[in-house]
Amino acid sequence: MVKIFSDFEDGVQIEEAPNSLRTIAPYVDVSLYGLTASGAAFYEISFVRKMYKDIVKKVIPTSLLLSNRELICFLVSNGYANIPLKEDEKILCDFLRERGNNAAKALFVEKLGWLDDELARKNKQPYVYVTPDKQYGAVNPDLQIRYVENPNVYSQNMETSGKLKDWVDNIGIYVQHSPLLTLTVCMGLGAIAMKPCGIESFMIHIWASTSKGKTNTELVGQSLYRKAEKNTLPSWNITPVGLMDKCSSFSDSLFILDEVTKFCDKPARLQQMVYNAMNGSGKIASFAYAKSVSRVDCHWTIAVLSSGEKSITQILKEGNVKLLKGREVRCFEIYALRHPDYFTFTSLPKGIKNSAELAEKLQENVRLYYGTPARKFLKEFLKEPEKYIKRIKKCMKKFFEEQELDEGDIKGRIATRFAFMEAVGLLAVDFEILPMKKSKLKEHIRLLCGEVQAQHKTDSELQKEGIKLLKKALKREYFVTVKKKGKTFSDDEKMAFGFKILRHSFSSRHFIAIRKSQFDSIFKSQYQADLVTRYLKESGVLAHKQVDFVDFGERPQFHCLNLEKLRKEGLYK
Repeated sequence: MVKIFSDFEDGVQIEEAPNSLRTIAPYVDVSLYGLTASGAAFYEISFVRKMYKDIVKKVIPTSLLLSNRELICFLVSNGYANIPLKEDEKILCDFLRERGNNAAKALFVEKLGWLDDELARKNKQPYVYVTPDKQYGAVNPDLQIRYVENPNVYSQNMETSGKLKDWVDNIGIYVQHSPLLTLTVCMGLGAIAMKPCGIESFMIHIWASTSKGKTNTELVGQSLYRKAEKNTLPSWNITPVGLMDKCSSFSDSLFILDEVTKFCDKPARLQQMVYNAMNGSGKIASFAYAKSVSRVDCHWTIAVLSSGEKSITQILKEGNVKLLKGREVRCFEIYALRHPDYFTFTSLPKGIKNSAELAEKLQENVRLYYGTPARKFLKEFLKEPEKYIKRIKKCMKKFFEEQELDEGDIKGRIATRFAFMEAVGLLAVDFEILPMKKSKLKEHIRLLCGEVQAQHKTDSELQKEGIKLLKKALKREYFVTVKKKGKTFSDDEKMAFGFKILRHSFSSRHFIAIRKSQFDSIFKSQYQADLVTRYLKESGVLAHKQVDFVDFGERPQFHCLNLEKLRKEGLYK
């Protein structure tokens, strides 16, 4: 049996007889470079170049290994030294094909974050996190993870500068002086654990007038992962497609969007973009890329830290945009000013005279030390992922019990994210990333959670408030009573329909009718309108229909309110 060997010094050798080696070619070898998501394999061939006697490495498709002639031509055209004899060509090509077939399995990973691919799932790799230069988490011995940068996806490196101690001593020690900084660090590190813990994407928007410390909060958050300077912060000056691409790129990490007032599209588009980004899915814009990965959509789990001089709600109201309920449980707005003199800080460290000095110090330090906290958290979390996932969920449960919250209502859905961030923060303290007392951390997170919850009401509270708004609106003169079906309207009544109430007490007039659009406009949000509508339907007060017996040359949609039942419910006199 002929044996083949290959090494740099002796080249490719065959053993035709015991203790008798014959060199047939200089060194050459093949290894599997990786698989795309669609399963196409690429190999890496390495060989000695004749001119410089150095090793050349080239990535080649599978098809190149199938043809002896194409493989030899490829080697020659790339400067391969000393082509083998004709009778040895087949031996060399068979050897290279065998090396390729026996190479360890590999997987191309084109975005950072948790490995989420069919091949990975088949190999039972639920906890593998990939960065440009390293993978975190155990893999099977025969599976190699290879990160390749995809030009179609926004580049966001996980860079490091300095040691973790440098970050802790020059940035981390100041976190305890600001609830917002505490929240940002917990949010940033928590982005790593969101997917394993089953936490949905969310956004925190910090707003206040300029020069109050919002940017410092973003820079500290960015320093957890990568270089942090003002010119490195992504901006809200972005298109819907651009936002989807960036969300996919920043999946499983913290994504920062600076200054929402730079958003130049319509306010209605802003709300839809927030909703879509937090929904965690979008379409791949590049058809070529979509074809190469055998899919047309992309998915992400992401934590977004946003800032601006105005709240997103204020921008939407100024643009007369109807607020969607889904945004309220995905996008949390927090006023940046925490103290009249210290702005985003609630206290100052010893030796610091004012908040401007502390802000300047932080801006300098985040420029020097960054990237190590996220990597430290990853390293510790993946030592025993199941243990830490259980611990996070246990801490979240305790948060709800202590706050006496119900997970089902809006306040509970808001609290879920804050409970998660508190649990991550407690882990960060144990991992020696965050140098602060756990009691202080809890105080800061729960304070901000309470502020966000106070902006929103439960379904029951919203419904009660909506009924009061309806009762008040029924006193105003822009409704019209409608006669029984089949009766006709006078010209004056037609003109007044939907705009002016006709206060007659004839027995034939037993409905108040209002256009659905006008009815919805009574309430503060579409969701509140839907809650009141549901209540009125269940009470038998409201019937929703097209009033086609009114000849306006159109078929408007109306809510028809039964006067008798309205009075019974105490909504109308």
